[in-house]
Amino acid sequence: MKSQVIGYFFLFAALLACQSDKAYKIFYTFSDIRWERKEIVTLSQEINFQDIKKAKLGISLRHVSHIFLEKLPLEILIQEPNGKTTNLSVEMPLRDTQSKKLLGEAVGDICDTDFLTDFSFDVKQSGKYTFTIKHNFREEKLGDVIKIGIFVKKLSE
Repeated sequence: MKSQVIGYFFLFAALLACQSDKAYKIFYTFSDIRWERKEIVTLSQEINFQDIKKAKLGISLRHVSHIFLEKLPLEILIQEPNGKTTNLSVEMPLRDTQSKKLLGEAVGDICDTDFLTDFSFDVKQSGKYTFTIKHNFREEKLGDVIKIGIFVKKLSE
């Protein structure tokens, strides 16, 4: 019993340590584990940069571990609180180009992959941000996708 408690403590501490640099995270869950091209994901979040000096936008993807893609092409429209919009085209890597191994962390058949984009937030612009995400995969339906989300990563100066 005592060893179980100690094990849970270390697991909890490790989870906290892994997430400490992510200030905000929000997700969208797909029905039927597939993302259709016509399904445009919109995520909105109030972001307060009060204690953050520098931050970048990250993308999180939860997918089935046998997904065949090496990279997922995405179009992201970012609307800032002041009305400014930014279009961002990214290719989110899912597999190592040499070894073909998954880049994310897999548990069983589920894999979580995080990708840090080049988009830097203006930390003077706290307020409501809206992120519109669509895939540019060649097929109409992209299978083996469970969730997509965004996160704000705090960076050291």
